[in-house]
Amino acid sequence: MTMSTINSCRDLQKELIGNQELPPDQLKKVSQLKDLLDKIFMLDNSKRATARECMSHPFIAEKI
Repeated sequence: MTMSTINSCRDLQKELIGNQELPPDQLKKVSQLKDLLDKIFMLDNSKRATARECMSHPFIAEKI
């Protein structure tokens, strides 16, 4: 069974950053983390990131 698209009611990026003023390089890493989490927790398993895709994701692959 495949679930239809569910609208997110939470702003994960805002929750990760909070009220902080992050430098551009840290803001980029938070954006990459959000993107990775979105791909990991995709409800549709045909669109969900594989372990290999996760390991090559910029959040993990790029140095800070």
